[in-house]
Amino acid sequence: MLLLASGLIFWRALGHPLDDQRLAVAAPFVLIGLGLLAALTGRAGRHRR
Repeated sequence: MLLLASGLIFWRALGHPLDDQRLAVAAPFVLIGLGLLAALTGRAGRHRR
């Protein structure tokens, strides 16, 4: 998560055009994907034990 945040800050620092629109559209999907991934890995870790 920290790596993703630092990557976004670096991307913003570059001042790439259209980044705001792309981030606004992609951010919710990225957060949902990270949440699902964390839930799946958490369940897998519990089942392994």
